[in-house]
Amino acid sequence: MVQCHFTILHALLIDLHPKSPSAAQASSNIIRYELAAACLAVLQAAIDGIGVGWCFTVLAGFCALCYPLTLIERRRGMTWRKKRETSNK
Repeated sequence: MVQCHFTILHALLIDLHPKSPSAAQASSNIIRYELAAACLAVLQAAIDGIGVGWCFTVLAGFCALCYPLTLIERRRGMTWRKKRETSNK
């Protein structure tokens, strides 16, 4: 499910920055990897504190809460792209 979010967000990111898609993708990956490192640093403490089952239940709940954002993006993404294209002209 998380990979679905990344695929959708990266497609929008490239659509929003058509003149420099590689720079947009690279900056997105830098942030993504930094956040992954931070989450891994906290993961063991969370597992020790609340247990494996609850830790991953919380993570799954967070992913489920983020899912409506992808639906909003799907619905409004083309509008955002067209708006950006007209503002750059």
